[in-house]
Amino acid sequence: MVGGMTVRTRIIFFSLSVGLFVLVLVFYASQIVYSERQLTEQRAHQCLQQASLSTDRLTKSEVYRGTARVTTLYVNTEEGPVVLFCDAEGKQVRSLPQKALVSEASIKNILKEQFPSGTLLRLSLGWDFDRPLYEAKIALNDHAWGFVYYDARDGTFLRSLILPPS
Repeated sequence: MVGGMTVRTRIIFFSLSVGLFVLVLVFYASQIVYSERQLTEQRAHQCLQQASLSTDRLTKSEVYRGTARVTTLYVNTEEGPVVLFCDAEGKQVRSLPQKALVSEASIKNILKEQFPSGTLLRLSLGWDFDRPLYEAKIALNDHAWGFVYYDARDGTFLRSLILPPS
């Protein structure tokens, strides 16, 4: 017994304190993710309103984090599927017919040819440097990982940034 508490009691108290601390951190992190998701949905709704489209026409959305944050919205219209690119404030940057862009499947095939040992972690469509582009996050067999960029209009390889294993 040390200082009125047994060693066992101190260990239990310490374990409970650490557990409570971890629980608070997880809750805090989940609130950040939830508020980020809510803000993205709000901005997407604003962008759809600017384009005079209803949210029930939205089929997919994703966030591209390049030199600027862009929310990409895939929307069905009477003229066919359209992709809207919206800035961080919910303003429409550009709108393109989906048929004017290379498909995700084609980009995945190109990526497999260029990086046969790579594993695709994420593929997102965004707007950067005044053009639509795909950003692929990949992991390589040697534990390196990085980003590969393609022009979304024709699939042209733009650049890659491969980071060494840590």
